[in-house]
Amino acid sequence: MCVSSSILEEPDDSDDEPDASEEDTEHQRLHQDSKAVNRAAKGTDSTLSANTGESSRNAKLAKGAKEGKTKERRFKIKAKYGTKQQGLHWITYATRHNLDSQAHLEEIITMHQNNARAKHNARRKALKQEERTLKAELKVKKINLRRLELMTPQAILLDLENRLANKENKKLLLQEKHAKLELKKSKLEEALKKEKTQRMKAKEARCAAQEKFEQARLKSNIGKS
Repeated sequence: MCVSSSILEEPDDSDDEPDASEEDTEHQRLHQDSKAVNRAAKGTDSTLSANTGESSRNAKLAKGAKEGKTKERRFKIKAKYGTKQQGLHWITYATRHNLDSQAHLEEIITMHQNNARAKHNARRKALKQEERTLKAELKVKKINLRRLELMTPQAILLDLENRLANKENKKLLLQEKHAKLELKKSKLEEALKKEKTQRMKAKEARCAAQEKFEQARLKSNIGKS
């Protein structure tokens, strides 16, 4: 009876206080959960950093490849464009040279045609002038014949005398002109003779002076020796 009463008097704390093993298990589980969370966070960070690094590397590689392709393409395009440019320059030069040659040839042909046309026109003009002169002479002859037909013998004789007088006057004028020319010619001949005489005198004086100079030099050489 005493034991039972003691049991009844002391309260049972086994249900109220938690077990130590359960508490340790709970701490381990929480620690593991925190480690898992840290590992997950670190994995996420490493994944993000890896993705970022990989993306940056990919971007750099893509940029480098793009720059390389661009440089290569630029070089190729430049070379091709240079070749095309040279070809275009050559084609342009050849075309311009051909056009200039054709224009020069056409200009020469046009000049020859103009010269031939001018010669033909000058020849036709000369022929027309000759025809006009012949026609005028024939007309004058016809007029003279008609005038002689209408003139009396005395008038014809008077006309002949007048013509002879005109011819004599022309002859006298020509003789006077010839006399003037002869006088001018004689004056020129006299001036030429005077010029020749002066030249001869100058030549003789120069020869005499040269001879004197030679004699003086010989004397000086003899005196020195």
